[in-house]
Amino acid sequence: MLGWEFPPAITGGLGVHCFELVSSLGELGIKIDLYLPLQKSAPVSPHPNVKIIQVGGGVNVGAYGHASGGFASDNYSRDLIGAIEDFARLSLSALKASGTRYDLVHCHDWLTISAGIMAQRALGIPLVLTMHSTEYDRNPVPWSWISGIESLGVKTADRTIAVSGKMKGMLVEKFHADDGRIRVVYNGIDIAKYRRKDSGIRKEKLVLFLGRLTHQKGPEQFLRAAEKVHQYDRNARFLVVGEGGLLPRLISLSIELGIADRVSFWGFVPENEKRSIYSMCDVYVMPSVSEPFGISALEAMASGTPCIISKNSGVSEIARNCLLVDFWDIDEMASQILALLRYPAMSRVMSAHEMKDAARLGWQETARKTIGVYNEVLGK
Repeated sequence: MLGWEFPPAITGGLGVHCFELVSSLGELGIKIDLYLPLQKSAPVSPHPNVKIIQVGGGVNVGAYGHASGGFASDNYSRDLIGAIEDFARLSLSALKASGTRYDLVHCHDWLTISAGIMAQRALGIPLVLTMHSTEYDRNPVPWSWISGIESLGVKTADRTIAVSGKMKGMLVEKFHADDGRIRVVYNGIDIAKYRRKDSGIRKEKLVLFLGRLTHQKGPEQFLRAAEKVHQYDRNARFLVVGEGGLLPRLISLSIELGIADRVSFWGFVPENEKRSIYSMCDVYVMPSVSEPFGISALEAMASGTPCIISKNSGVSEIARNCLLVDFWDIDEMASQILALLRYPAMSRVMSAHEMKDAARLGWQETARKTIGVYNEVLGK
């Protein structure tokens, strides 16, 4: 398997997926050599069947790096592009040098597609590609260089795993992918990590946005809805957790809207702190313009935090007890937030049903379906 992020270096759902998937595959008896870019802090294997092999001279950026002025896209940094090319070349050298007979290679997103195709061709083994998002999801004006890599990946892979029906539809529509070679396998959740804890009595109600601060994730819509909520509930506080290029704009917007004293920007938080944040909040809002899945919604559900999620999210296909909203409908978003803050009985019922939904969406089920895809390409 060719990955990019892995604990302790996680900045988003891609790293969470990779960690949980290999952990569950290992438990189910699959032996994996996981190739990763060299990190500052050495990752630890989560299971004896998972061997971690780091290559390269060190990658100090997350899946999408940090904004870099004047670059082709505000989602990517210069060092990320060079690191991806180095990773593909060095992974292939390490694969050849290992002498291991692999049954197949599995790569994730455009970050590792080049490495995956090189391994497929050099070793003569099937390629499985998991697509977590596309350039069309991440950028209003897609960067053709990356979308070209994604198109090549889905057309070259023996099977492509899409994390939702929405993602599958995107691959067919934008890349003319063969839908007969695409399998939908949803992300999972380890509910034991997110059991809700009593956070005590608070004077303020807390409404949470958690995600990268990019246009794709809809943080501006969140603040505009917050301003409308504030008109009716002066005790609500709004937490914006995450980092990204929109942070200066969002701070300015909170001042323009007159809610700067009711909005707290917490920046990036590590996994252990993130879990406690879900538990302390009364409402979680995911107003994404485009969201192929949305693992954070599952995390909030498992924490028992009532969720409002975008109709444009893949997780909405399986989150049956969350409130759904169009990302552009600020009035409806504000109305839903107010309803959850004002009616405790409604929040309790939603919380209980969301936790039941999350309990049936374990990572082992994701791993079993992934093994089913492996068996397909191996003719088993």
